[in-house]
Amino acid sequence: MGNKNTNVKNQTNSARASRRCSEFRSKSSVSDATDRMSLNAPVDSKLNRRRSSSVAAVSIGRNNTMKPKRLAPRQCNLIIKSWSRTNKAKVGKDIFEAIFNEAEELKAAFGLSLSMRGKRLRSDPTFIAHTDLFIDTFDFVIRHLDDLPLVIENAEQLGRRHATLNIEDFRPEYWAIFRECIIENVSNEEDRETQIAWRQLILMLIFHMRFGYDRELLKMTRASSNRCITPIHNTGPANEEYANGEYLDL
Repeated sequence: MGNKNTNVKNQTNSARASRRCSEFRSKSSVSDATDRMSLNAPVDSKLNRRRSSSVAAVSIGRNNTMKPKRLAPRQCNLIIKSWSRTNKAKVGKDIFEAIFNEAEELKAAFGLSLSMRGKRLRSDPTFIAHTDLFIDTFDFVIRHLDDLPLVIENAEQLGRRHATLNIEDFRPEYWAIFRECIIENVSNEEDRETQIAWRQLILMLIFHMRFGYDRELLKMTRASSNRCITPIHNTGPANEEYANGEYLDL
């Protein structure tokens, strides 16, 4: 009886573990080390004592994330040539369709019905508007590969704008889905050297976009917390205890 229960439990855990993102984890096992937090990294005790607020989560996450390498001039040239021969409209749709195949719940965040699939999804005006905006963003990036600080600044601004969308239940795993869907569809027909260049560029963009997202999210959280502390200006009998500038914690 005990063995039977153990087998059932093991089968359930195995199914649960392989249900989501299994393909991406196998394809990006090498690159994952460059853009995710190291869960086994030792935490300095002094740092741990000093930072007990939510600031620590963002700061430690950034420090434990390896910053992607900058692109070499040859890699920039390979990407520019690759992008010039890309069917941009098709690639944009392929990327978003792949993202929604892996995380269908994200359709709602983009104003799309969960029931939309295939040709109906790809011909939807809202879907096309998002893919066109994505292509315009990449056009900007490719045109300014000779000015990487500008590209990085643009990526962080994009991350901050996404934070203000207040996407409900946004999970960290989505960053890996975005990354791999973009890499797979933008460079799948290129040679090995060009694929590596594209991957390095996407890693850099996602890294800085995520950084901008996390910083803006922290800023919004702080602002929300501050609004919960409301000053009481009425000094009537019912509020005498607050007459000396004390605050009511709502």
